[in-house]
Amino acid sequence: MNPAHRARANALAVEVRNAITVQRNESWEAKLESLDLADNSLWRMAKVLRHKWSPIPPIHGERGLAHTDEQKVEAFADNLERQCSPNYANADVQHIGRVHRIVRTMLRDQGDREPQILQPASSEEVREHIKATQAKKAPGPDGITNRALKALPNKAIAALTGIINAMLRTRHFPRQ
Repeated sequence: MNPAHRARANALAVEVRNAITVQRNESWEAKLESLDLADNSLWRMAKVLRHKWSPIPPIHGERGLAHTDEQKVEAFADNLERQCSPNYANADVQHIGRVHRIVRTMLRDQGDREPQILQPASSEEVREHIKATQAKKAPGPDGITNRALKALPNKAIAALTGIINAMLRTRHFPRQ
């Protein structure tokens, strides 16, 4: 490279660096002058300046290192999905099958004749069934823990009783 060109390039680089510094200083001064006690912007800026910002390091996910926010979200979602999937290992498959057969038979036999009247559940009956559940068992597919069920107020139990009675009355038993 020609020495004259090199000297000119270095001079331009210094000039650009100085212009950037001047622009940053002017921008910072304008920001400081715009701060006001009335709208709490001064306190927010003080809080931001007091705390040292540290970037969140990449996360090791199933798909490798996650650097961007989207990749980190996907890594967390994959991890939660893997850890929090329902455990059907201890499910009583025979009992579930019997219930499904009974429901199908009831719906099929309902046909032309008058449907058999099922006794509506009472709030006290629902409360007793909830009380009989073990608090430390894992939640079912709905994600509601037994502790949460036991903490339900009377209005929620009444609403749940209404849902159960509507299911009995309409003979609609959702699979999930």
